[in-house]
Amino acid sequence: SKITAYEQTGPQRKLSPGVVDMVLRTRSGYKITFDTSDDFSSSSETIDVLNLRSVRAAEYVPAPNPEHRPDKPIIVPPEAFNFIQMIYPECYNTLEKIPNKLITDKTINASSMFNGCNSLLEIPEMNTRNMTAMNTMFFDCYNISTVPMMETYKVTTMNGIFGNCYKLETIPSLDTRNVRSFSRAFLNCSTLISLPELDMSSAVYTDDMFKGCNALEQVSFKKNTLRVDMDFSDCNLSTACVLEIIKNLGKPLGSKARTIVFDHVCPDQIDNIDNFKYIFSIEAYNKYIQPALEAGWIFIGIKWEE
Repeated sequence: SKITAYEQTGPQRKLSPGVVDMVLRTRSGYKITFDTSDDFSSSSETIDVLNLRSVRAAEYVPAPNPEHRPDKPIIVPPEAFNFIQMIYPECYNTLEKIPNKLITDKTINASSMFNGCNSLLEIPEMNTRNMTAMNTMFFDCYNISTVPMMETYKVTTMNGIFGNCYKLETIPSLDTRNVRSFSRAFLNCSTLISLPELDMSSAVYTDDMFKGCNALEQVSFKKNTLRVDMDFSDCNLSTACVLEIIKNLGKPLGSKARTIVFDHVCPDQIDNIDNFKYIFSIEAYNKYIQPALEAGWIFIGIKWEE
């Protein structure tokens, strides 16, 4: 924890911001040693807790030079918008690895936190349990292939979270039950082949969620949670995957019909079943597709035998 101010019996001294380096138990109580230099280089202060009257928590610790003491942690503030760009302004787009440990215990808004880290090869493990916003968190991280496990049950917005992550191959299972906004979440993730099941219980906005996902073959949604418009026309979904999506649809959100686009077929070609990528048997139509149509769903790019 960072110390910004304290009161001590006897002569008053001002303590610079610092990070705990050592805690020692003595006969009189505890003594805490802090690194107090602005760049975490060498300075230190020791306080006897017995004489400590008050401590005020801080939100931010000055960022160290990535080439100087990379062993020192960085406390990420609650608002971490464009954080990596701010603390490594000269090299954020050439870093292949974040050199310092990130302390994110109190981080709430992680939007654009790694935005523009074009050369980054891996995302460090972080405590994400208090984060509520992850908009464009990894946007333009061209070279990451995966991300670590993240606790996301408090997150409500993931707009563009993985946008332009061209080499992203997989993501861990994410708790998305409270996410309202998924717009452009996987924009141009052109290497992504499959996704773990997504809970769309709170979803309202899904514009271009899978735009540019040309390799995506498999995606699934928790049963009855997908209730909004969706466009898979850029994807390469299997016929079995399309049918599973239809099977698990919930009631369309609101009073209007909702549309799912699976493929684009030219208007002058829709009368010929051979022009369709996704063709289903009359049995599948009767059992799954017709009930969904009657519930208010509109499907574009699929055809069934008659």
